[in-house]
Amino acid sequence: MASTSIAFSLHYCVLANVLLDDSNYPTWLFRMEAFLNGQNCYGFVDGSCPCPPQYVTSSDGSTPTLSADYVAWKTQDQSIVNLLGQTLSPVAMSCVVGSRSAQEMWARLKQKFAAPNRQNILQLKTNLQSLKKGSDNIETYLDKIKASRDALETVGVFLDDEDIVVTVLRGLPSEFAAIKTVIRAQFVSCTMGELQTLLKAAEVDIENEMGSSSALPLTAMVAAQSSSPTTHTLQTSTSTATTPTTSSSSTPAAPPGFSPLPQSSSFPYTPIPAIPYGSTSYPGFDQSSAMTGFFAGRGNNRFNNPGPAMGRFNNFGHNFGPRNNNTAP
Repeated sequence: MASTSIAFSLHYCVLANVLLDDSNYPTWLFRMEAFLNGQNCYGFVDGSCPCPPQYVTSSDGSTPTLSADYVAWKTQDQSIVNLLGQTLSPVAMSCVVGSRSAQEMWARLKQKFAAPNRQNILQLKTNLQSLKKGSDNIETYLDKIKASRDALETVGVFLDDEDIVVTVLRGLPSEFAAIKTVIRAQFVSCTMGELQTLLKAAEVDIENEMGSSSALPLTAMVAAQSSSPTTHTLQTSTSTATTPTTSSSSTPAAPPGFSPLPQSSSFPYTPIPAIPYGSTSYPGFDQSSAMTGFFAGRGNNRFNNPGPAMGRFNNFGHNFGPRNNNTAP
């Protein structure tokens, strides 16, 4: 027992750097089981090393005395309780306060952090299925997958490597589509070690391709910057040369493929101003002119002038004289 107590003091500083909380129970459990088994003390927490009777009867059978085995067992058990308490976070410590033995303390911790109930198992499975690679590298991504798998094993749920492979491939981005097809096409499912090797090789290839593709736009950018003054000069001169000039003449230009509009001194070109609907005055036009009806739109009854002159102008401004209502049209 003395040698075990010395080993506890030597390994205490190593174990105390991992404090048990809601996120690291599998890691904590692995380290504590390995340490207690190495010190031949795991029976104190799993119940295989029970407490001996506290009192034994004397040789004459009349006076009970305190058992030396009980004292030694109790000393060792409380040392383990102290060791476990030094590796607990405040959250974990709150659930073991009042434990009378290392076995009771161990059972309370397992009940809190690895309860094999349906809700806990469903939550752990959901956490595993929702893992994505994202911005992590392959090694970090696979470490997260393994941590979730270990958490399920602590509650009694064991997954095959093939199920883990499916989960890993589902969480990979589209850049890994080629290697995903290769892995799925294999007739024999690969192990986790082989999967890690294939994915890390594919990650290196993807990084190299992305690096080579990003170098081309950079070269094009440098070339564009070096030629930008000349391009700016050409664009400036071109825009200056093609700037349209405003003509002093009000005559519109002929469309492409047509002859210029004929000019006449008797009927010069006059632009048609905007005329509101229903208006009876036409600024800029001589209503007595024979062409007024032509430029105004519809010469027949356009001016709404009452009297015998109504309807004297047809659509082309010709004067047919007063209408004789008794004469057939």
